[in-house]
Amino acid sequence: MVKIKSFSTLEIPEGVTVEVRGRKVTVTGKRGTLTKDLSHLQLDFRVDKKNRTFTAIRWFGSKIPIACLNTTKTHVQNMITGVTKGYRFKVRCAYAHFPINVSLDGPNI
Repeated sequence: MVKIKSFSTLEIPEGVTVEVRGRKVTVTGKRGTLTKDLSHLQLDFRVDKKNRTFTAIRWFGSKIPIACLNTTKTHVQNMITGVTKGYRFKVRCAYAHFPINVSLDGPNI
């Protein structure tokens, strides 16, 4: 069944700005700027600066296109987390279930 209008809204925290040009979303915060091109999705994006909300809208969508709303919302939420808190990745090296010793040579492993 096709729904006429589906939307997903995300609140923008203080100190973060979200800009939409076309379907390119740019998030700026204290740790930098992230840009994501979402032009392959058939969604409308709106940023309400007064209420500090980001909204993704899908018109006349069935089940699978509506699922893109939550995916887009999560992408923007992760971008907001990246420009406010940042990310830290830990890598574990294993071979055939057993851990191995690794030596670092500058940026190379």
